[in-house]
Amino acid sequence: MPFTCDVNAHLRRATITLTGAVDVQTAIEALACYRHPDWRPDFQALWDTRGVTGLSVAPDDLDRFTEELTALAPLLGEGRSAFVVPDEVHRGIAHLIFRRQPPAGRVRRVFRTMEKALAWLDEERT
Repeated sequence: MPFTCDVNAHLRRATITLTGAVDVQTAIEALACYRHPDWRPDFQALWDTRGVTGLSVAPDDLDRFTEELTALAPLLGEGRSAFVVPDEVHRGIAHLIFRRQPPAGRVRRVFRTMEKALAWLDEERT
């Protein structure tokens, strides 16, 4: 499976890890993490895409992904979401996806290192 989902209620964080060749259908399936029985809207989300080796995205795919995120809005809540990407190309794609989404309560940032992403997520707790 090209993604895993771990919801840690103690840390109040969901970690979604994408690996290998990823298309929008895989990303939509990974959004199921927000439907996990232990997920709460005030939890943080950490998306780790450092293991992605290929990405297939078409304009219509982005519309489908945006529709799915819009449908999930009540479950997403107002926490923070950090996205760890392997390179600048993936950083640009992440920002493109952010721009296509309707305004949301979650604060989202893209990082190149796990350490910086975790530090940012942990900031909120202090």
